[in-house]
Amino acid sequence: MGRKRRLYILLCIFAVLTFQYSVLHSQTAVEISDCDRAVVRFDNPDEENVEVKLITKSTDTTLVFSEDFSRMPNVQSGAMMCNAAVMLALPASYTSHSGCRARRIYSPNGDTCYFNYDGEFSTPLIDLSACKDSVRISFDLKTVSSYSCTFSMTVSDSSGNQIAMVQLPMTTNSETHFDSLFVFDQNKIFLHFFTTNFVAFDNLAVSAEPLTTTIEQTISTTADSCEFTALKSSAKYYCTISSYEDTIEFRTPKALELGNITSISPYEADFSFTACGNLSSAQYVLKTISTPTTVFATDLFISEVASTNASNRAIEIYNGTGMAVCLQDYRLVTDINTGSGNYTTTISLGFTVADSLQNDSCLVVMQSLQAMNSGDRGVYYVNPSVSGQIVIDGNDPIALLHGNDTIDIFGNFGEHPTNQQGWTSENMRTAKIVLQRLGWVTKGVNTNASEGFPTLSSQWQQLGNVSSAAAENFSGFGWHTMDGALYAENPDSVISALDISSQSLHLTDLQPNTIYEIFLLAEQSGEQIRSNTVRFKTGRHTKRTESGTWFDNNWTCGIPDTTCIAEVANHQTLTVPDEMQAKCYSLVLRDTLGHNRPLVYESGNLLCLNGVSVELFFDKSAQDSVSYSLLSLPVGLDEQDIAATLQAVFSNPAFEPLCFEEQFSPEPFASYPMKISDTATLVFSGNLNSDASYTLTQNNTSGLCNSNFPTLLSQNPYPFPICVNQILRDRSCLPQRLDTKTGVFVPLCENDTLQAYEGILVELIDENSLAIATRTSLTPIPPHQEDLLVVSLQTSDLSDKTQIVFSQDYAEGFDPLRDNHKFSLEQDALQVALLHQAEPYSFKSLPPFADSLSLELDLQLPSLAAYSLKVSGNITDSCLAATLTDIQSGEVLFDYVTDSIYTFQSPKGSKHFSLNLYKTLASSDKLPDECNIRLIKQDNTLKVQSRCAIEQLVLYDMQGRELIRTRCNDHINLPNKGTFILKVQTSSQTLFFKSVNVD
Repeated sequence: MGRKRRLYILLCIFAVLTFQYSVLHSQTAVEISDCDRAVVRFDNPDEENVEVKLITKSTDTTLVFSEDFSRMPNVQSGAMMCNAAVMLALPASYTSHSGCRARRIYSPNGDTCYFNYDGEFSTPLIDLSACKDSVRISFDLKTVSSYSCTFSMTVSDSSGNQIAMVQLPMTTNSETHFDSLFVFDQNKIFLHFFTTNFVAFDNLAVSAEPLTTTIEQTISTTADSCEFTALKSSAKYYCTISSYEDTIEFRTPKALELGNITSISPYEADFSFTACGNLSSAQYVLKTISTPTTVFATDLFISEVASTNASNRAIEIYNGTGMAVCLQDYRLVTDINTGSGNYTTTISLGFTVADSLQNDSCLVVMQSLQAMNSGDRGVYYVNPSVSGQIVIDGNDPIALLHGNDTIDIFGNFGEHPTNQQGWTSENMRTAKIVLQRLGWVTKGVNTNASEGFPTLSSQWQQLGNVSSAAAENFSGFGWHTMDGALYAENPDSVISALDISSQSLHLTDLQPNTIYEIFLLAEQSGEQIRSNTVRFKTGRHTKRTESGTWFDNNWTCGIPDTTCIAEVANHQTLTVPDEMQAKCYSLVLRDTLGHNRPLVYESGNLLCLNGVSVELFFDKSAQDSVSYSLLSLPVGLDEQDIAATLQAVFSNPAFEPLCFEEQFSPEPFASYPMKISDTATLVFSGNLNSDASYTLTQNNTSGLCNSNFPTLLSQNPYPFPICVNQILRDRSCLPQRLDTKTGVFVPLCENDTLQAYEGILVELIDENSLAIATRTSLTPIPPHQEDLLVVSLQTSDLSDKTQIVFSQDYAEGFDPLRDNHKFSLEQDALQVALLHQAEPYSFKSLPPFADSLSLELDLQLPSLAAYSLKVSGNITDSCLAATLTDIQSGEVLFDYVTDSIYTFQSPKGSKHFSLNLYKTLASSDKLPDECNIRLIKQDNTLKVQSRCAIEQLVLYDMQGRELIRTRCNDHINLPNKGTFILKVQTSSQTLFFKSVNVD
């Protein structure tokens, strides 16, 4: 047969539907291209004729059931597990197989099951279908020197009918290994073991006869591969090759398997699945298990506590969430006899990944419940730390923790009642009694009370009498009733066709807060195939009831999680604390009023899996034909989405864009002027802007198309108000707000507020202008006294129809970083602002410098009339003169220091005036001698001459931000071009000077 060659076992199983090739030690491989075929590759360089056999076995192992009790907790006989009058269900983490039950057992070494007198242990239902003719049952027994016993085993069918019994008398200090063959007519059995006295029980095993093998296919070939077809899905095969010593093992993939939930919300869910290519007639079956009105607990909570006497103490925890809960991240803590006020001195019971609690089920942590005589429901744990003199007797607080979060508290951490009653409230007490949670309670108490146990009388009821050990007092342990919870399941099924090739499933029109089950069906070679079943619960649509923080209780359906839609409406403000992470499926900000919009304060710690939806309401008053608006996008979008969104908006007949085509470019923080002819609501989807700052000026910044001055139409990008001084500006003016009735822009001051997403106009000085919006306020601007200048022109009927037009370079005193022109959406003439809502404005925030101010005015007079040109404001109070001069004739017409109104009559036409304001200190280079200070500018250096000692010089920019500070120095260097304010402080006075550096 030639030389022997070793076949390396393939350890990796390939269950993929696309062709895959894998090599182990470069000699063998199995490729599975579908559920029903596999290619075996092997090393055959000499092209010898080899025989390849495909084999199946009756089962993978002869062992049907085994239990070595190595997972048992270490407890002594005085702290027995399931110490009750009946057998109770053991946790899955205590045994190798879930579903075991026991009574009065313990494990002092955590490796052997010890039966106390009257101890019992039973297995779950054992499947014997792999056992052909007979079953082997074996176990070990050992008694101690002080006790003899009779140990019994009974065998029952699936209905509980006894079909066999074995009794083993045991003398003191003896050992027995039991090993016998049995023949049963039943395919499923229960094993029940019990004793009359103390005995150790270990190494239980139920096994079948030796495995049988079947040769399914045989192929002879001289090639280095062969293909097997017509395989069964989800089946294990063994492959042997002549001249090779070892055997290849592989498993075909499942024909149809439902995968993970990739996305879930209150109304939709997405799944992935895998399917073989030879399936047909595929369908999915969706069962509605609960209804939207079903009540679900927010988490596990403590549902019953017993502290009647030393023989009856227990704590019950209930799961009413609607879904099975893995207990790995939970722990139960109690503070015994200390009243320390924290968990550092507590006794704790943790759980493992094997521990889970089904919906509408309870787990019970026992010290003992000897009087309980019914145990059909519930899973029973023991806390090894609570034994002997350490007991929970009704005056010890108990807390249930999920991770680091407290989800329920019984009693009060920080108090240790020394009376015999524990905590009391009205006629209630916690010591020597059984307490049961009332049915309306759906969540635990997560905050420790400042004093006492305030929820005792409102959330708990007392069972039985004080110190009574009657069995009926404990009959409620292991089950709990929560009002409206999911108890009986009456599925309402929907069957729909399924596209196998898509490998994904999208469900729509689901009900919120509802439990569903889904599985897949298909046909394979005339046989119906069913996938695994997945149970899931849709999220909640929870709405804010009032302003507050994300994690408070002001939600209609509880705090949102990653499956929930969270909704915030008008007048409401929602804050996400900086140190906490908030999550939801999506966030809806609903504006139905057009004002007092919902606000969200967050700094990037809000995760919305499906983004944010912002609804904005646009209103038009009944008395106006149109209103004006700056449309700003309240969410972050990319350029393509911006373009599509704007096209959709302006296709709405209620909106008329103003110069949209000319100025349109998809910029992230632009705003777009429009007329509104009817009320409408727009919905925007994207993400909230939460970065620390955003640059509003871009390379292709768009502004008003009817202005000769460069402007920027931008917005407050944040979902909350910001102060104007949170916009950092360089060579750009203070922002202006649009008057929605007139279409005229209203200048703002630094302490004004911009609303969430509010559109603004910013006048730019040149192409280097910069405006940056910041999420939080930076260094506060030093306060300064503002001077106000108001210039208005009215006709004799006091109307405001005339315009005052300024040339672009009209005045050296105009500070573009602080002052504003007046812009309008409908008019192309640049104006000085007149009246807005009875508040005068024009040139604002003139710094208190010693200087003169010159303004050139072009008056556009619409008709023959008497006109009044008014100049007012507190700036005139500090002027030596405020003269009005006719530019054409040079004639001085009026001095506003003596009066505020100049009246004249004129026909229709233009007037060209110059308004010259001379302050008390007329200029910085001609100061009166009594000032004792002279300022000299040489290139970029300002030199101060003073008769008094100079204590410090401080240089500010026109925003009042400090640039340079020197002490005991008589000069300072200007850093660049621009307008600056110099503060000179001497030993006797402090003065301010303005200096313009053009070098």
